[in-house]
Amino acid sequence: MGPEHRERVSHRAAVRPCGRYCWARWLRPDGLSLGGGSGMTRDLNLEERLLAILAAPDLPGREKSGGKPGRVYWESFFVAVPFYAAYATLFGFQHNVKKRLGIQDDSSEASLAFGFVISLQYIFNLIFRFMHGVVFAPLDSKSRVCVALSFMILSMLLLASPIVEEDEGGLRGVILAYALGGMATGIFEPNFLSCITPLGSSTKSLAILGIPIGISGLLIGGFFSMGPPLDVPATGVYSFVACFLTVAMGIMAFAIPGVPIQEGSAHKGLRRLVSDLRQFRAWLPQLWSYAFVFLLDMLVLSSVSPGVWLYIYDEATVMIRPQVSLATDSFLAIFNTFNMFGSVTGRWLSYHTSLRHPIVYTIFTGTGVLLMISSRYLQAPLLQCLATYFVMLGDGLIYGSVSRHIDENIPKEFNLTGISYWCVNGDIGAIIGTNSISTLRSYMIGN
Repeated sequence: MGPEHRERVSHRAAVRPCGRYCWARWLRPDGLSLGGGSGMTRDLNLEERLLAILAAPDLPGREKSGGKPGRVYWESFFVAVPFYAAYATLFGFQHNVKKRLGIQDDSSEASLAFGFVISLQYIFNLIFRFMHGVVFAPLDSKSRVCVALSFMILSMLLLASPIVEEDEGGLRGVILAYALGGMATGIFEPNFLSCITPLGSSTKSLAILGIPIGISGLLIGGFFSMGPPLDVPATGVYSFVACFLTVAMGIMAFAIPGVPIQEGSAHKGLRRLVSDLRQFRAWLPQLWSYAFVFLLDMLVLSSVSPGVWLYIYDEATVMIRPQVSLATDSFLAIFNTFNMFGSVTGRWLSYHTSLRHPIVYTIFTGTGVLLMISSRYLQAPLLQCLATYFVMLGDGLIYGSVSRHIDENIPKEFNLTGISYWCVNGDIGAIIGTNSISTLRSYMIGN
């Protein structure tokens, strides 16, 4: 065996562990592959080029991560849980706020006005989905997440304060609290998801599991603690969540690395937003239908899960069957337990099944809505629990599949814009759903 032949064999042995991937991409400057003809001469840069390929983050089976190699940042879970627990208080405890303000559950002008005030959460959410990049242009995504957490802390403290009472000043306090909560959510979600995207799909999958656990954990624990025998006031729950958010801010600041995603534009602020919108053909055609399904999903969630049921089951007890009743807060705790299991199951499955268009999963949402309607006319409140499980199973699958689609199919330089557009669609659905609650209640119970 001559020296030249031994050299070629050695090169083949060095490259072979990379498998078909390396053979497909490994070309000599003259276009011949390393496995090519017998006249091949030594490539002086072989070692350097081979090391570059072995270090490439996009090898099959190798998870892309901007943090420490192979590291799953489980801390991200404990940033998501407190934030979405706070988010849950805004829509889950709205009926409690309404009672504190002395507003009746009817079709009166005051009741309809209160519905609009609650929708400010989604209106400011919608505005700041894109405006976070303009208002907070000098800040990176990680810093914006910390700003969002501080806004949500202020919102919780306002709702826990005595300012929310039965007078005009109380309503102004609620307006400010829900506006701050909406701003916080509009800033937090796109920046948090964008911030953890470079840390790998395992980290992101774990983080989005924190969303339903934060929401449902608060609703289950909150309603349980407000019912007998504990009878904790809602203001106590708001105060607890504010403390929990402070811990989350510390975790975000010191435990989650700030790894920037490649940007397609050197512009910042409004110029960056305009630049990305002008290049919509690079990201919108692949995303619009996914985002529209999420709009429909959020319309259903905000109006019926729990939505209108907070105002239908508004007495001290819920009659489960003749002569058997359950405290309303306890019933809602059970309801939200099924809600959590559905959402957690859906989000977990979304990252452990083949990626599909989310329209497929609306069958679960539709099934849940039909069960909800049936439970009302059959006078079977416990059927609501199964209904909300299906609605939230669909939501979890839709949310996770859209998140995966953006990460895998939208150019990285448009990641933050794509996430913001997706979330905007959800906010539009939520605004429509929230403002339909009074109408739905009147239709279902007749007043």
